[in-house]
Amino acid sequence: MEKNNRAHAKRFLILSGIILFCWNLVGAIASANFDPNFFWTKNEITSHELVEKIDTYSSMINWTTGKVRTEIALPIKFDNPNIGQLFSQYSQEIRELLRQNLIKALGYLRISAIFSLKDYYSQKNDIRFEIIDRVDSAFYYPPVQKKNQFHGIAELALYGKNGLATLFYRDIENMALPTNYPSSKMAEYYDSIIIDTLIFKEFNPSIEMRIYDQDGRLIYGPEIVEKKALTDKGICEFTTSLTYAFKSARSGTKILYIMPIEVKGKMGTDLVIHNEDAAKIMANPLTVKCLKQAQIIVVKPEN
Repeated sequence: MEKNNRAHAKRFLILSGIILFCWNLVGAIASANFDPNFFWTKNEITSHELVEKIDTYSSMINWTTGKVRTEIALPIKFDNPNIGQLFSQYSQEIRELLRQNLIKALGYLRISAIFSLKDYYSQKNDIRFEIIDRVDSAFYYPPVQKKNQFHGIAELALYGKNGLATLFYRDIENMALPTNYPSSKMAEYYDSIIIDTLIFKEFNPSIEMRIYDQDGRLIYGPEIVEKKALTDKGICEFTTSLTYAFKSARSGTKILYIMPIEVKGKMGTDLVIHNEDAAKIMANPLTVKCLKQAQIIVVKPEN
């Protein structure tokens, strides 16, 4: 009996603690005076992250984390003495402005060597509405007050089950790799590949990056990667730092380092590698298996 009482008391204390935390959180949001870092600390950009800014819409594409982020700040007009109503009014306005800017900023997202997302807005009505649905499902941070302004942030994930990129990956059919390269289980294998674009300032990231050999054969792209890996991780991990690339969770213990010999495509999103490097990738089925799991990091140093 005493044991049961102690168990009931313990559950009551835990439940009370949860309720108290939630109440304090709601109160903090409602007051709009809590520390902005409470929610936003994790959004700080680190030096190894490849970030493309879209200043027109106060947005950025973080190619390393796979997120598109939009920010906004509205000056507060204290014409309503009811703080709760004032906060609610600004919250709705901020969310709608974030939504509009996010939709516009996404137009700059490079899909492939020939298409940016704005091309899909104008040419494919069916996918356009799906894109807007993903924007509506983006994460909208609770607005915070900084002095005489309300600040808002919205973030949309590119990858994952409900990531934006899945809209473009789903209809891509898998292709077989070239068979002209020798393959043997006895050959040297690699569990990850680092592509260093240091000498190619014109290279640009995209969600459908492709790699070709010197003869134009497709060595890597969304057609090669297994669908689950492509959905979960994207085509590769982009970074500005070679040091980070070697420490990345995607890099293993047997890394193949490659410098491409050419940038390809209308928007500079595809790469050409030497046939000797392509042969190293194809030499062992274990390396090909890692290739199909998107174990690739692409380094694009900041200009």
